[in-house]
Amino acid sequence: MADLQDIRATLRESRHQPASVEGGRGGVTFWVVAVCAVFVGFAVVLFTPRLYPMQRSAALPTFQETRDRIEAESRGELPLTALAASPERYTGRSADEMGKIADEVCFHRAQATQPHGSKSPRLSTKVASDFADVDSMKHFDALMQCMTTEAPARFCAPRQRQMIAAEIASYFRGIDQANATIRKVVAEMKADPRYAAVSAEVADTPAMQQLTSLKFTHDPKVLAGVEGLIRAGYLTSAERGSIGALAPPEIRDKLARIVANVSPCPKPPWWAMWK
Repeated sequence: MADLQDIRATLRESRHQPASVEGGRGGVTFWVVAVCAVFVGFAVVLFTPRLYPMQRSAALPTFQETRDRIEAESRGELPLTALAASPERYTGRSADEMGKIADEVCFHRAQATQPHGSKSPRLSTKVASDFADVDSMKHFDALMQCMTTEAPARFCAPRQRQMIAAEIASYFRGIDQANATIRKVVAEMKADPRYAAVSAEVADTPAMQQLTSLKFTHDPKVLAGVEGLIRAGYLTSAERGSIGALAPPEIRDKLARIVANVSPCPKPPWWAMWK
């Protein structure tokens, strides 16, 4: 995240300048203003809503223009204006075809509710800094709510199961890395000599309170979607293992205790074992 890098660069440069309180109250006041400015700047980066210009907003639903308007409204001329839940759009489709449509539906739905500059419905393509942003996390939450619940029958295809397991794992990893980034920035600020000189005067500022208390959490609806997939029997032990490897301990333990039903997917033909 470029803004975080700018803040860190400013702090590093300032360390070469001696922190002096000579000059009495006037010198302390200067540092109070300086340190508060850094805190407020970081809080603005995290909490200010992203305002996209009209041209960018109009271009947001890309993903090949939401796959040519959900393949000409799923070729059944269905009214998908709001992309509401519609099992009919998956009728007669293979699991992989369902996955393709579900990706497009979820991408469009997330953009409609939480507009974002992302051009892909895949969290696994994002880097750590993409998650250290309040607006981005709202978009990722909306995307994952849909990805874990839309057309679950698509997970009868191995590649679709592997995909959703990777996306869920990326969701857990991204949140963990975002929180680690915030902790690191706060620690760097507190280690700066200016903070030590005026900490008593800035500790109770709204910006500092917001910054030190900020922690990204896992959306309950996303967790419910993950639990539903496991309970329904769509995910194998291999996929459950890859998800658990990156889930926080308390979530990993909860997911491990879920008893899965028999998979609703049709069994492969007898000759499939030689494929």
